[in-house]
Amino acid sequence: DWRMPSIKELESMVNFNHINPAIDTDYFPHTNSSDFWSASPGAGSSYGAWHVYFYYGDSHGYGVKYGSIYVRLVRTGQ
Repeated sequence: DWRMPSIKELESMVNFNHINPAIDTDYFPHTNSSDFWSASPGAGSSYGAWHVYFYYGDSHGYGVKYGSIYVRLVRTGQ
């Protein structure tokens, strides 16, 4: 039941009180300060998908799906 998160789910993990990485490291230790894919299609192209840059916590909709970007899977409720 693990899956790629939507952009909204991935953005909900961002903690703007932190930087490098912009995430609560008590809950998400060892998170890389890099881009993470979402399952949400990108803006303007079927080749893209939204991703969140966890250095600052900003999101972008222009990443190409074949790029080397991290993933963080989420789980549908238990």
